[in-house]
Amino acid sequence: MRRLGRRSGAAAALLTVVLVTVPASPAAADPMITIDAPRAEPALTAAAVSVSGSASTDTPLLNQIKSVKLAIGSESRTVECTQQPCRFSWSVNLPLNGPYQLKAIATETLILGGLVLNTREAGRSFSVAMALSW
Repeated sequence: MRRLGRRSGAAAALLTVVLVTVPASPAAADPMITIDAPRAEPALTAAAVSVSGSASTDTPLLNQIKSVKLAIGSESRTVECTQQPCRFSWSVNLPLNGPYQLKAIATETLILGGLVLNTREAGRSFSVAMALSW
């Protein structure tokens, strides 16, 4: 029994040293979000809007992107990430002409333990200008 206590104590000490010496999240390690679509210009001419892009981390050996929440107005969707970098896509119908704001929020977690480290938000303004038919 005494032998087991020493080994588990050593493992706990090693884990503590790793957690203390490795910064949880340096400023440069915040998630990075790239929005590929929709484009800011020109205005979209259809109600169906395709959203796509990706989210990644600077420290893939320690951290991973857990999810990306996408929102346009009152419409939203959360994409659970199963691969890194995390690719996201979403099709949403916006039946009214006018300006819109896409918001993407990526959540980064520690691989061991799943502790939420950072969130990063990115946005894109775009507009819909469908031709009216009478």
